[in-house]
This record gives sequence, C-alpha cells and structure tokens, in this order.
Amino acid sequence: MTPSGTITRQVLAATVGTDGQVVRIADLLVSDRILVGEMRMKITEAHSRGQDAYAECACCRKPVYIAFARNPGGNGSSPYFKHYGDAGKECPWTTDRPDDPRSIRAQQYEGRQKSARHDKLTERWS
Repeated sequence: MTPSGTITRQVLAATVGTDGQVVRIADLLVSDRILVGEMRMKITEAHSRGQDAYAECACCRKPVYIAFARNPGGNGSSPYFKHYGDAGKECPWTTDRPDDPRSIRAQQYEGRQKSARHDKLTERWS
C-alpha cells in the first residue's frame, strides 16, 4: 500500500508486440527513451483502435500500457507497465497480495516453472 492507504499494482513483465516478446520492468527501465516512447505509442494506438492488446500483463494476460512515474526528488520519470482501468484488479501481482514468485510462474506457464520459450533457448544454447 502507498502511504495514503491505496493499493498499488506492479506489472513485473509484459508480453509486447505481435510476436509476444517478454519485456520485464527492469528491461523497460534501462531501454532507450525513444524506443520506450515508440513502444508506448504502438500500445496506445492498438488500444484506441479497439485492436487486440499489443501488450499484456505476463501474469494475468490483461491489457497493459506504459505509464511514467515521477522519480523521488523530481528528477525525471521512469516508465512502467500499468493495467488499463480495472483490468488488473484480480492480478496476483498486487502489492497487497505478494504471492510466492514460484506460484506466479506456475500460473503463467500452465503449472510449469519455465516457459516453452525458455526450454527452446536452453536446448539451442546447450
């Protein structure tokens, strides 16, 4: 909860684009600002046209967009993923219900601890 008592939500990763590339919040924070802006524009355009979500929460699969939060001390802002409206109300990635990371991964990957993409990449580079 925030100091004001409101519940905050944190999207730790999102699948973005038509190929479903996983973008973690840590990746978003270190990405070039122009690339983040372009990604934000594509997400917003798809949503405003009523198209399928261009970006989805990697946990609950609800649509997300890129928002910006002011940094402490007022030194710029940082991008983060946010659910549209109440779309993430039931998402396990809420700060008021910190689920075990293993159970969240199991939900994401249909009971498995790793995704099929992870298995493919591991096999390829082994």
